[in-house]
Amino acid sequence: MNATNSVRQALRATGESFVAAGMLDQETLKRILACLEDSPAIDGTSKQRLLNGRAARQYCGNVSAMTLWRWVQAGHVRPVNINNGHPLYDQADLDAMIDRAKSSRGARR
Repeated sequence: MNATNSVRQALRATGESFVAAGMLDQETLKRILACLEDSPAIDGTSKQRLLNGRAARQYCGNVSAMTLWRWVQAGHVRPVNINNGHPLYDQADLDAMIDRAKSSRGARR
């Protein structure tokens, strides 16, 4: 077993103990574990980069919190909610949204 799998196993066990203690709901744990399975590594070489709200807003050109909220409500980007309800955004999803916006803006001109 390599180090990455060891970390995944430890996180799975910790998550299950959090669920048992009522500190984390089962659905959130499933989403966290799904993110881990999509990530090839946990040691910083992962291709998936999650950004908190502030970092996501800055990444999208310093948009306001309300703009990001509207994008979520409109379904343009989907946050990954982890543990305490603070949304994290996948940088690849933000890139895809930006690319869609650029291509649709170019099509209108």
